[in-house]
Amino acid sequence: MLKELMLDYSRAKLILHEFEERSSTMKLSLKSVKMASFANILTLLKCWIFLSCYVTHLKMVESRIGGFSAHLDIDETTIWDHTVNLDDNFRLLWTIKENYAIFEIQVRTHGYVGLGFSPTGSKEGADVVMGWVDKGQTFFQDRHVSANKNSTEPLVDPSQDYVLLSGYENNTHTIIRFRRKLDTCDNLYDIPITNNTMRILFLYDENDPLNGSVGPGSLPNVDSAWRSAQSLVLIERGVQGSNAEKTRKLEFRNSGVELPYDDDTLIWCKFFKLDKMERKNHVIKFEPIFDSTWSLQYLQYVTLYECAGSGPELEALAHEPGQQCYNMRGMQLSCNTYIATWSRGSPAFIYPPEVGYPLDTSTVKFIMMETHYNNLNIDFEQFKLNHMFDSSGLRLHVTEQLRQNDAGLMSIGIEPNWHHIIPPGQARVVSQGHCIEQCTKSFFPREGVNIFATMTRTHQIGVEVKLRQMRNMQELAPIVSDGNIDPNYQTFRRLPHAARSLPGDRLIAECVYDSTTRRAITLGGPSMKEESCMVFALYYPKQKQLTTCHSSPSLSTVLHSLGIEYLNANSDPVVISLPPELKGMTLETRLLTYDWENQFKAFQDLTLKGAFKAQCQNEESSVSNISSTFISWPANITEVFEAPKLCTMKPPSSTKSEQSDLYVVKDISNNDIVEGSVRNSRSSFSETLALSRSESSSASYIPRLFSNYYYYFGTLLIAYTLVLS
Repeated sequence: MLKELMLDYSRAKLILHEFEERSSTMKLSLKSVKMASFANILTLLKCWIFLSCYVTHLKMVESRIGGFSAHLDIDETTIWDHTVNLDDNFRLLWTIKENYAIFEIQVRTHGYVGLGFSPTGSKEGADVVMGWVDKGQTFFQDRHVSANKNSTEPLVDPSQDYVLLSGYENNTHTIIRFRRKLDTCDNLYDIPITNNTMRILFLYDENDPLNGSVGPGSLPNVDSAWRSAQSLVLIERGVQGSNAEKTRKLEFRNSGVELPYDDDTLIWCKFFKLDKMERKNHVIKFEPIFDSTWSLQYLQYVTLYECAGSGPELEALAHEPGQQCYNMRGMQLSCNTYIATWSRGSPAFIYPPEVGYPLDTSTVKFIMMETHYNNLNIDFEQFKLNHMFDSSGLRLHVTEQLRQNDAGLMSIGIEPNWHHIIPPGQARVVSQGHCIEQCTKSFFPREGVNIFATMTRTHQIGVEVKLRQMRNMQELAPIVSDGNIDPNYQTFRRLPHAARSLPGDRLIAECVYDSTTRRAITLGGPSMKEESCMVFALYYPKQKQLTTCHSSPSLSTVLHSLGIEYLNANSDPVVISLPPELKGMTLETRLLTYDWENQFKAFQDLTLKGAFKAQCQNEESSVSNISSTFISWPANITEVFEAPKLCTMKPPSSTKSEQSDLYVVKDISNNDIVEGSVRNSRSSFSETLALSRSESSSASYIPRLFSNYYYYFGTLLIAYTLVLS
């Protein structure tokens, strides 16, 4: 392809030279012009069209190989929606526009740099883009790491699906800007950018490949160039610029909590009394406060709740350093309304500019903070300490400049108790928590609520989470769907567009677990040894009537799924009465000895189709008093939502033009699935090129030169025509 373009370029130069010679001798008088034949005018017109075609052709060549050409249509006014420092030397900026993404990497090095995507964080099979600047020349390639070879060096893809926009070096950094389709439809070497949690790989070195070499073995020090993978959500609504409102900070911190030495989970509750506010304020940002670097490794969750009322019991608790939360089960406290929640790996959350969480001390005077600590194999001895203490917490940024909407926060999922059973040794266990129609019909306003951000939460073995939405027995597109979650990166994501949920809708938090590493059952519960299935939804307008909307399998469903007909409730421990073959066996023994390998499918079907207990809780409900409880059943869905396939193969075709474009993208539009994309060219390795600034300038001079003669010749031809007429 390149040889053909250069040959055409050489031919165009000869034609231009001949045209210049002929035009210099064109000193025709007006009389001779009048005698010109119509055939000569046609000849001139043909030449004009011929030159215009070559101008267009050369502009196309320039746009494909000229890394610094204006014809690459670089938008220098790009406002980046997201910025992340992957380490102290590597900054990633990106913006999502319709069906493609624009990236810029700014790396403190004058060697090669690379950015990659991986489903698991492993280098093998990763999709990587590489670039470097050498002697003013920018080199840029779409690459991949082989999943079959014992090498971590990225190899150049046969199909180049990343487009270089700019590349240069300054005194300290290498800067590469590029774009790609969200889904290139290259299923062999590229990884689609989706709503899933992406594992981001990056690498850089102080050296460039010698002489611009791109072959195997050309990248120096490639093994040491790789850095640790990080999890990110790439597709979410951006927050551009900083908030214009004048804000102040409210800090809620623990007071020297002694951390657990063993692997147990410590759940700590501390109470605070708010200073009086003259008027309602809006929380527009919240962020974690880490007491120390090792505190970060211990913290699992931190959640702030509003407490209803202002009795002497709350007043006394606000003057105490806190206590374990299970000690408070006997207290009639109504601290159920979520203000904010943070999970491990989550950065600060910034509200969209049209919404803020309301705080008003005329209605809320006390706040409870619940902190989950867990020892994830942290060795105390490395810190040379026998006991460790923590004073971490959450910081709220509040303003008196109220925004258009009051935000609320509710949880949807499975009530954390032993009815939630995850069998061992299974690659895919599905659990569902229902927010049923009766709850949304009773507590949602007539116009519904607008969900604008979500956080999914499981503990250690969750792999997928989605929030499904049912309306009139039809399943809509999921409000959020993440098929690749990271337990250590569970953050609020701002949805590209708010999802409307109406009264009478059913919302289902569906979690998928991989228990292949477990030898015994895993039960639902608050500790990290147990499991969770929860989706937190930020929405507006705020409702006081609904704070949590959970469900759990009914006892009859649990027993039926285990092949148990009746229990002897009067025995201690509880034993099975029927069927006869299980009579006298304890429930615990049945759970531990159940033939999960052969009976798992039946267990899964029964738990997904059986009855469950639905719970709707409002801000006035105490810990021991659920406001509304229903026995319900799974919805009778007549139309199940199926995510459209973004790329499908065309039928085999005998024509060369059809064979060159093998992929089709189907149009889609819904709450969660980003529009698909398809490659508009099947470029080859030979098109992976680079131009220096000087080469780019000279290349752009050629079409400009042709363009000048093109317009000059066109003007001359028009003059001829006018004279003859």
